[in-house]
Amino acid sequence: MRIILYILIVVVAWMGLRHLISLLIGQDQCGILKRGQRLCHFVSLLILWASCAFSLYINAFWPLIVGFSFECLLRKAIIWSGQRMNSE
Repeated sequence: MRIILYILIVVVAWMGLRHLISLLIGQDQCGILKRGQRLCHFVSLLILWASCAFSLYINAFWPLIVGFSFECLLRKAIIWSGQRMNSE
């Protein structure tokens, strides 16, 4: 069971590393990052890596699941709110 936990930690940490790389180079797969997108990537990075660290600390799966779910919901909410602001 521990090997599965460590594999999941590596996967979630890799997702956070993608956000870090996007921040360092200033763009993601959609183009150059704007100011709000930089903040979104930074917060996503913190959420994912914090869930990895906490999961390692307590040796449990649930922080990874909660962190990943919260990060996805946060990004979708930010995208949705940006689209609503632009449509008005």
